[in-house]
Amino acid sequence: IQKFCEDTGLLSDRSNIICISDEAHRTQVNIGSKLKKNASGVYTTFGFAKYLRDSFPNATYCGFTGTPIDETVAVFGPVVDSYTMKESSDDGITVRIAYEPRLARVILSDEQAKEIEKYYEKCVEEGANPEQVEASKRAMSTMSAILGHPERIKKLAADMVAHYEALCAEKPDVVQKAMIVCSDRKNAFQLLKEIETIRPDWRIPRKAEDESKLTREQLDQLVALPKINLVATQGQNDEKELYDTCGTKEYRNMLDKQFKNNDSNFKIAIVVDMWITGFDVPSLTVMYIDKPLQKHTLIQTISRVNRVFDGKDKGLVVDYIGIKNDMMAAVKKYGGPQENPVDELNVSLSIFRNYLSMIDDLLSSFDATLFYHGKPLDRLNCLNDAAEYVQTSKE
Repeated sequence: IQKFCEDTGLLSDRSNIICISDEAHRTQVNIGSKLKKNASGVYTTFGFAKYLRDSFPNATYCGFTGTPIDETVAVFGPVVDSYTMKESSDDGITVRIAYEPRLARVILSDEQAKEIEKYYEKCVEEGANPEQVEASKRAMSTMSAILGHPERIKKLAADMVAHYEALCAEKPDVVQKAMIVCSDRKNAFQLLKEIETIRPDWRIPRKAEDESKLTREQLDQLVALPKINLVATQGQNDEKELYDTCGTKEYRNMLDKQFKNNDSNFKIAIVVDMWITGFDVPSLTVMYIDKPLQKHTLIQTISRVNRVFDGKDKGLVVDYIGIKNDMMAAVKKYGGPQENPVDELNVSLSIFRNYLSMIDDLLSSFDATLFYHGKPLDRLNCLNDAAEYVQTSKE
């Protein structure tokens, strides 16, 4: 579509032309005008979609998209037919998406949980006027402070490492590519450094985890890289370490190619905005979400893990920020109101097990012998002592 511009003009006024647009929610719906200024003065520009329609004014336009935003319907008209996420997974075109909540493992206090909930309430309607935009910025500033708290980043790193290693242990023969979505580049960089502290071996460049299993031809296709890498653009005001870690456009293109290679040692990508939409890696198995996402961006992001790959029975979305309600709303909007293509892994049971595991950690030094071997009154008293022990430990 980028080949169409104002100079293209009318190519044909025939009415028996059919124009099929993929990803009909980006440049394909960009028909609006913008005012721009240069040395000659102010002028108006239009989007590629407008020039396309100027070239074929009487054509029939058909758009394909997994996330039909309002602009899609406004430009292409109402939905003619839909193929839902559930139908796709039932047909074996994609795998189902499993959801696992782990917010409780990284939140520092009830107050922070309430702040996150408050932020999502403000995001129900995105800012339109200047006052709403400013309110949104203040809310995001508060959210960034919460998500970037050093103690929270440490908890997040430790839990992600443990979770990922357990996942790999379950299916050691399946390539386990993972993506971690962070709220901003600073938090992403801090998370990378905390994970390096826990697993320094993950930051040692190698071509593959076990190069002896690969042929010379396979090794020639690989670049020696750490197991985990940050994928983000450089900022002019970045501190030197962050700036160097982000690297150049050529470096990011190389990371793109290597992450898509199943033999590469590069298994875990930490991202902010890059790679969360329109980036297909079939072996991507798990998506760790630690960034507020809404609407079509959210559904596009979690759909990165539903591609079919040998040995992969599902894609897993691990939630560290509380996206469940937004995710389910997006699934209903874009996947069909009568279906739920997301396996919630018995969400209530999963949440219960998370809390139970945390209590287990708190009770690691508590003597529970009487609960298992004592008389009924002894067991009741042991429960009371355990509750008091946990409360004291929290304080």
